[in-house]
Amino acid sequence: MMAPGRPGKSLLNPGVLFLVALAAFHGFTVCRDAFVGPMSGVAGLPTVGSALRGARANTLDFEEQNHAGRLVFGASALILLAKAASMQRRPRSLRTVLQAEAEGKTPLEDLSVGEERSGTVTRVAKIGLYIDIGAEKDALLPQNMVPKDKEYKAGDEITGLKIFEVSTGDDPASRKIRVTLSELPQSKAVGDKVTGKVRAVQTYGVFFDIGLPRDALAPSARLTKKPSDYKRDEEVELEIVSIDGDKVTVGVVGVVVKAPAPSSSFTVGQTVTGTVARVNQQYGVFFDIGGERDALCFTAQLDDELSNYKEGQKVQGLRIAKIDGEKIEVTTRPLSSEAKVGQEVKGMVLTKLQNGAGIFFDAGFSSDVLAPAPLLSKSADEYAPQQEVDLVITEVDGDRVTVSDMNLEDIPKRLSTYIRGQEVTGKVIRATEFGVLVNIGADKPALWRSRGPGATVLPKKPEEFTAGEEVEGLIITRLDPMAGVVEVVIPGAQVVETGVSMSTLKVGDEVKGTVTRSMAFGVFVDIGAERDALYALSQLEKPLESYQQGMVLTGLRISEVNLESQRLGVSMRPTAGEFTVGDEVTGKVSKLMPFGLFVDIGACVDALAPAALLDKELAEYSEGEVLKLRISRLNADENRISVSQKAGAEGSEATITFADLVENKQIKGVIRAVRDYGAFVDIGLGRVDALMPNAMMGEQTGAAFAVGQELEVWVVRVDEEANRVTVSSVEPTAEMRAQRGGRRSRGSSPDSYIPEGFMVPDPKRHVEILGGREDLMDLEPTPWYEWAEKFPGFVKFQEEDHNIVLSAKAVVQIPKHLQKADAVKPSPADLVPPIEDLMPNYDSGIKPEIHTKYRQPPLNDPNWRFSPVITEKRTLMKWQDVVDQAGPFVPEVKPGKKVAQEDAGDGD
Repeated sequence: MMAPGRPGKSLLNPGVLFLVALAAFHGFTVCRDAFVGPMSGVAGLPTVGSALRGARANTLDFEEQNHAGRLVFGASALILLAKAASMQRRPRSLRTVLQAEAEGKTPLEDLSVGEERSGTVTRVAKIGLYIDIGAEKDALLPQNMVPKDKEYKAGDEITGLKIFEVSTGDDPASRKIRVTLSELPQSKAVGDKVTGKVRAVQTYGVFFDIGLPRDALAPSARLTKKPSDYKRDEEVELEIVSIDGDKVTVGVVGVVVKAPAPSSSFTVGQTVTGTVARVNQQYGVFFDIGGERDALCFTAQLDDELSNYKEGQKVQGLRIAKIDGEKIEVTTRPLSSEAKVGQEVKGMVLTKLQNGAGIFFDAGFSSDVLAPAPLLSKSADEYAPQQEVDLVITEVDGDRVTVSDMNLEDIPKRLSTYIRGQEVTGKVIRATEFGVLVNIGADKPALWRSRGPGATVLPKKPEEFTAGEEVEGLIITRLDPMAGVVEVVIPGAQVVETGVSMSTLKVGDEVKGTVTRSMAFGVFVDIGAERDALYALSQLEKPLESYQQGMVLTGLRISEVNLESQRLGVSMRPTAGEFTVGDEVTGKVSKLMPFGLFVDIGACVDALAPAALLDKELAEYSEGEVLKLRISRLNADENRISVSQKAGAEGSEATITFADLVENKQIKGVIRAVRDYGAFVDIGLGRVDALMPNAMMGEQTGAAFAVGQELEVWVVRVDEEANRVTVSSVEPTAEMRAQRGGRRSRGSSPDSYIPEGFMVPDPKRHVEILGGREDLMDLEPTPWYEWAEKFPGFVKFQEEDHNIVLSAKAVVQIPKHLQKADAVKPSPADLVPPIEDLMPNYDSGIKPEIHTKYRQPPLNDPNWRFSPVITEKRTLMKWQDVVDQAGPFVPEVKPGKKVAQEDAGDGD
């Protein structure tokens, strides 16, 4: 048996043929839904294609089939065939055209909703009737739309079918046609009166059959009684409220529903009246408060038992507790934000936080209140569930309320209420490695330091203090409320000489130390510094239990120094400074991260293999996998190592490293991609491509380069830290390297260089306007952008300028943003100012406010001066005195003219 449309491909394997023969031999019982069809290949067997794909078939009498010499397969045989056929690999294609769907049928794309057709029933199924309407695929008349008084069978003709849905997807399952004998939603209009029969009842409304392909929904708000009071097939006079595609919403005639108010029209704390819409045993009661969605009141927030709330019941005095988008929560309790500091309330234990960090109490507010561990009179474990406790409110922040069950005088004060130098009394909490923790009445314990910076000699060893012991006369020496840090000392105590400062230690320094204590995560070692260093468990050379207190360790190296977090680490493994870029190493994957892999290469820190420098996708790696890698980057100061795999994906093998690149030298490359801003060039760095910006293409543009093109480029800049390389197709000039945006700028990037001819303002254009006068070209254009940044609001483009006449022959255009608000047009008498007003240096003695408000840059810069400031009053010279000092004018004879006259005399 051959698959239709695929010559040479057998649809059934020998095993399936055996099942077919077995079915034929035993003669399976005929059932009503048996499928038969024309013979194909084997006498007496229907085509498997028509049997499995539901092609047009006829239900025939068994005796008639035997007379015709054909076998009829029942449901059992079809199941066997379907299972066997499903094991065969079907060809993958965007669209499957069945053999029964012959040529000449109308494509689905040519059908339209509302089109009326006639058809022949091809198959009767539980979900409805499949009908051939002349399209390339049979249409479905859903079962709920089949007339109840008629019974159809294959071959029956049906007229008056209307297409109400056509799906034209890319696969057979999404290509379908649905038809109806009813009216289409397009035949109805909002406001039409219809008669509907009850089909289904839900808590939120009732579905009615109004003669359309889909039942219409009448929400509970548009009904005259509860949805549960409607009976199936009950007829109700309805009115169409809205039509959205084939979804129709109706309501009982005469029922007027107020338009719901948006959530934004409600405010937290607002008092509303609600109608019980439904009761949810898991959450609480949903109230209709006139909004777009029902508001929820959680069971714990109700003032009555949940079972006492009934649908339709009105409840007054509800308070809006929370608004989250369209979701609204209401409560019958006072709002948490209305609580007052110092208010005494009763609370019931609800939830204990992990590690005894605190307890949440139900204190009768709209949200639970929190008592942190420092504000509890005893350990959190000593409180029983549902226990009732007397509380006092210590802080209110919106709907967050903090409480305590201590006496008012014992409640800790906020750390921000203390000041440095304040004298306090403390009670010992416990001893630590750095000193003693004491309670000074604040919400954070204070440290009486015996080790580290600022440590003093204590009256006795920290471990000799007992919990609750009172110490008087302590002075606060360090206070940081934001960080929750406070330290105290006793005045006059001897300062402890600390060991080596951590700031003097560097990664890689060799030290020796003594084991002070052993922890589950490693060993602490005293190396003579102001704090012990951690010898991490993953770095230990021997089992943890082998390290005993007092053991001296040699050959240690500093592996971490972090002054901010006060972390100090040591190890015997090599640090980053002992490797070289390009070294080949073998490592085991220790951790997978979204950005790459951490690999143990035998160093004191795991190396990072960025995802961009791996051969495969991250998901293809697993912890413990051994990889061959190469050192790509090193940071000896911070002890960081980066590695990459030797060969990248898609043949992007790294043949060079950043260390091999030399600026201003040529290197071979291949164009990888061309973008609007430049081109990416593979120069042998693996997955790191170099960027050739448009400004580094000389007279060419990106269109002149093609992907895969080989060329030699100049290395312009190498930024190993940022993992970037900039190259140029032409030899970069010093100007290209130094300029940015058309002017010189220290530290500017060559990526941003704008070549001449593309600048604004453009020097070349200026030369053209000035008639080729290159001597007048400004080689250093005005730094408008710097001035605009330095003097906000002074450098801008104006749509129009205002002209002010300064004299009869001079007109200066003054932009509007530089004019005074009360500026007026000058009178003719003021056009020519006295000469004395023009003689002094106009920049002398002007206030900075005048510079900033009424002058353009740079004159409005108070620190800018055209000439030295003259502080003393200047005396103007009279014109006659100037003439007398200058003396009579004596013309000077130029040598060139004298020679010319002598030559002329010789000629005579």
